[in-house]
Amino acid sequence: NKIIAVGKTVLNYANPIFWFRKLAIKPSTTLVTKEACKYIISIFGEETNKIYSKKYRQTAEEIAKAEADFDKLIAETSAYEGPEESEEVVREK
Repeated sequence: NKIIAVGKTVLNYANPIFWFRKLAIKPSTTLVTKEACKYIISIFGEETNKIYSKKYRQTAEEIAKAEADFDKLIAETSAYEGPEESEEVVREK
């Protein structure tokens, strides 16, 4: 068994196809895989940064617009008397 393994090793080292696979295909496959992973990680990082940085980088105009919309909603809700009447009806039951 050991003699056969040594024979295969010697045959592989004398075989040009073995050297081509060892020197050309395997390193290039590893390099392509690493570059693809780097590319995927960079895209994922950029998109994550775009999503989460929006909370912290609001302009003064966006904040003023949000406050105005909120005040408008509060004014509309206070003018509407439906929920207050329904709460009184529920309390009486």
